[in-house]
Amino acid sequence: MLALYLGPVLILFWFAPARLALAGTGTLDAVGSAAAEAGTWSKAISAVLRQLTLPWFKRRPRVRRAWLTAYRKRETRFNELAKDVREKFLKEDDVLDAWLAERLSAAREALSHLQLYRTRATYIPFPVRIGDASTGETIDQPNPAAFRSVFERERVILSIVGGGGSGKTTLACALARWAMADPPGRLMAHASIPVIIAEETKDLLPSVGAGLARMLGSSEELDTAVLHALLRRKRVLVIVDALSERTTETQQKIHELYGAETSINALILTARREPQLGPILHTEAYPQPILLNLLVPFIMEYLKRQQLATKFEPRQQLDLAQGILQIVERGGGATVTPLLVTLFVDTAIARLGPDGQHQALPVDVPEVYLDYLDRLNPADESSPSNRVGREAMLKAAFVLAQTSLGADLVPTDFRREFAEQQLVSEGIAQGSVLVDRLIANGVLDETEIAGLSILRFQFDPVAEYLGAISQCRSLGTDGARWIAMITQLIDMKSYPDGIRGYLNALVVCYKSYKFPLKLPDVHFPWLEMDEGDPLAD
Repeated sequence: MLALYLGPVLILFWFAPARLALAGTGTLDAVGSAAAEAGTWSKAISAVLRQLTLPWFKRRPRVRRAWLTAYRKRETRFNELAKDVREKFLKEDDVLDAWLAERLSAAREALSHLQLYRTRATYIPFPVRIGDASTGETIDQPNPAAFRSVFERERVILSIVGGGGSGKTTLACALARWAMADPPGRLMAHASIPVIIAEETKDLLPSVGAGLARMLGSSEELDTAVLHALLRRKRVLVIVDALSERTTETQQKIHELYGAETSINALILTARREPQLGPILHTEAYPQPILLNLLVPFIMEYLKRQQLATKFEPRQQLDLAQGILQIVERGGGATVTPLLVTLFVDTAIARLGPDGQHQALPVDVPEVYLDYLDRLNPADESSPSNRVGREAMLKAAFVLAQTSLGADLVPTDFRREFAEQQLVSEGIAQGSVLVDRLIANGVLDETEIAGLSILRFQFDPVAEYLGAISQCRSLGTDGARWIAMITQLIDMKSYPDGIRGYLNALVVCYKSYKFPLKLPDVHFPWLEMDEGDPLAD
């Protein structure tokens, strides 16, 4: 009986070990059935052999390696594995790596079509402080090696905290690229597929599973057990973007994520304020403002990445840096952020004449954002379907900015249906056409959730500055209305930290337009608070 049963097992183990991992073993089942009819002792021996011998052989590395070879050749799939073997294999790194290797290229391709990711494809390293916001270690040139010690932990939680336009999402996207990179530029010892969650969620795990399935174009071999295994072994890197701009419910779900058992062991959060995760091991990263000594190198590197370094002589690059500093000083309250620098340089690139000289550049921070809208709007007047007039586009952008900010004055997602209703209520015709144009221009990002079209400004500071510009235009010279508006801001529950981005934008816009628009003298109380706050915009 022993020979009859072990013979086929040994033959399979030596000549076709991968078959031992599959559900149903043919000859072994037949031998077991024959033994069951051969008497009590044969039945007992058969049961012992099935319970002890066959599982022992299945657990041998030789069987797993053979099955992996067949899997890489697409000769077998996960659903063909025996249940006990599948459970064990999902705990093995080489099995998870084989699953990931088959899908990594599809994940890269899918991310390249995600607007949030695509618009942040150019990452210029600038200082990031790790740990304490004031005294933590500063990484001058962030790269995969600089973050590797953080991601070597069994569970990684990294919060990237900073004001609007400070480069939080751009750094998160860089980490995503490094997670998928080939050695030696890889973030971790193994590759990982990033899943970016940029919408509201009531349960992060299903959102990650749905996002991963969308990226791969299929849910094949992506059942709950596989998803848990990938997350547990950090083969999926979860990125929750703009957490502080999400609803209270979404924030609470993320804050409570590690209060119970969860398989998510690689998580990146971007937020304007430090997430309240409780007493668990996590790391904070604070992108630092671009100081004078780094401004010119940042511009040079940005032009180099755009393959335009030869278009700007060193003296012109220095002029660009001085232009940025001048507009920041004129506005007062703004800092030199990566977004502001890149938008200003993009304007200079767009206005570069055939003689190598650029035309007049914006002289105020708000004008940089308005020029951004103009620059993205197609100038081909011969094709009406490809263009909307500047005045109509600006009116729509102002209304949509207010819609995005809402009563909380924090840029958030908003439904397209509601946005078009707001445009109609403001007397703006062809609301749908204008929304389409702003989406095509890259100003708005559109996603579909539960069959609904959801919009969001591609860059949060654009919504905040448009909202602040609109406020300056609306209040004008009426001092009483200015005072009433400031009083309302002070009375808000989230004042001042929760609306810091909008408060800073309002101050900058007021100082920029005070004389041209003859704005009244007003006092902004928040300027006297939290001086030197590293999170201030």
